[in-house]
Amino acid sequence: FPATIDLGQLERRTYYRGRVALHAILQALDIGPGDQVATQAFTCAAVPEAIRASGAAPLYIDIEPDGYNLDPESLRSRLTTQTRAIVVQHTFGIPAAMDALVAIAEEHDTPIIEDCCHTFLSKQGGRYVGTFGVASFYSYEWGKPVAVGLGGGAAANDRALAAKLDAAYAGYVTPSLLRRVKIEVQRLI
Repeated sequence: FPATIDLGQLERRTYYRGRVALHAILQALDIGPGDQVATQAFTCAAVPEAIRASGAAPLYIDIEPDGYNLDPESLRSRLTTQTRAIVVQHTFGIPAAMDALVAIAEEHDTPIIEDCCHTFLSKQGGRYVGTFGVASFYSYEWGKPVAVGLGGGAAANDRALAAKLDAAYAGYVTPSLLRRVKIEVQRLI
């Protein structure tokens, strides 16, 4: 797991949507069939969609009894040997209990991916969310703190992971003109 990182040090890239960024991170972590990815049950449908698209199964974890984020004790009790990653959502921009979640992840040698789709520049303990795990992903769609219509992003805090994301990214192709026009029309609507 990375030491404290400054936002300027993150390796960043953009994607069509936040779910595509999460899928790219899962692929770069070699997560696929037979694997589980822990995620809170109170989440956007895009998160389990990306997990399933990778071939893995979502492992749903309860939220805190008096909050909206992943409950550390529920996570601890539900992790299995098939759990290959933990998606930690910062719901409504409220930072999750990262100290407890990171400690659990380290005990199980399981990487954390932070879902920062609902937050922009939130901090916990003087540290930006999105810098606690190996990677984080963002959405720039309607209703998000940074809205541009469509789009998403990923940031990697681990150099090996960043290299794998870059290798995959280099193979992406620009959509056809017709597809780009359809995307632009969707954005404008």
